[in-house]
Amino acid sequence: MVSILTLIFGLQHLETIEDAAQDTFIKATLSWRNHRPDNLEAWLTKAAKNRVLDLFTAF
Repeated sequence: MVSILTLIFGLQHLETIEDAAQDTFIKATLSWRNHRPDNLEAWLTKAAKNRVLDLFTAF
């Protein structure tokens, strides 16, 4: 996931990308207790990408 997001956002944002990936795995752990999405990889990637964008707007 980190490598995909680095391709999208660039290596200069690696720290933010790593934070977003960690946040996404925490969110997945909580969200998937009762129901897992059909396409896990797509869910993780989309959620992490959205989290990076959220972190960019927070600065």
